[in-house]
Amino acid sequence: MIKRKELKNMYENYKENFRMNIRALLRENNMSQGDLGKEINKNVSHINGILNGHNNPTLDFVIQCAEYFKVSVDTLLFTNIEDR
Repeated sequence: MIKRKELKNMYENYKENFRMNIRALLRENNMSQGDLGKEINKNVSHINGILNGHNNPTLDFVIQCAEYFKVSVDTLLFTNIEDR
């Protein structure tokens, strides 16, 4: 059974992977946070808050980003895109 502390650490790692991967995808696609916001109908301040760690990404937001960038949710959460 996973302990609460371990689960919290896993969750924090997934959020950090997501932030790093979205930043990498924005760079790869020569996009700004505002460009992404327009494409997925989210306010730039919402995206900025997530990427700076002030807000947590919702599952809906993660799925929208995965669909837009044509990557899997697993890729966004569990890998480092810059290592591919």
